[in-house]
Amino acid sequence: MQAEDTGPTSDGQCLAVTVAAREPSEVADTLAASRTPDAQVWGADSDLGVQRITANREATRVTATGNVARG
Repeated sequence: MQAEDTGPTSDGQCLAVTVAAREPSEVADTLAASRTPDAQVWGADSDLGVQRITANREATRVTATGNVARG
């Protein structure tokens, strides 16, 4: 796992992460084209992008883990 390779930092309770904004369509296009993204986590803006990628056998493998938004 990349995080293990780069020596993650932690205060003993939380892991320090870097977040970079990307257009959702650009990330989806990268994954659909089976190119390696420059991220380990993708917060898709809709189920449609995830469905498009998981339906394509040639795409980069993604695993849906549920909704991270809270209402």
